[in-house]
Amino acid sequence: MTYFHDGPDPILVASNGGKANHPSWCHNLRAHPECELGDEPFVAAEVTDEDEYERLFALASRVFAGYAEYRIKATAAGRRIPVFRLTPH
Repeated sequence: MTYFHDGPDPILVASNGGKANHPSWCHNLRAHPECELGDEPFVAAEVTDEDEYERLFALASRVFAGYAEYRIKATAAGRRIPVFRLTPH
């Protein structure tokens, strides 16, 4: 799983390579938002604000250019790629 930081917060993109379904970890994180990255505890929150989503997705695409193509594929399949912000717990 690739992630990047926005300030101190890790950001996760549930791209699943642009496939029609979300990756299994996305469902798990939604059901159980308390998680660990390495040995650090975090709480995950799905980004729902449209402006923030677009800003973070643009940052993600700079970290990994493939996200732009994955987004096109996912959109064609009727799926919006979830983005999660992790905050320290």
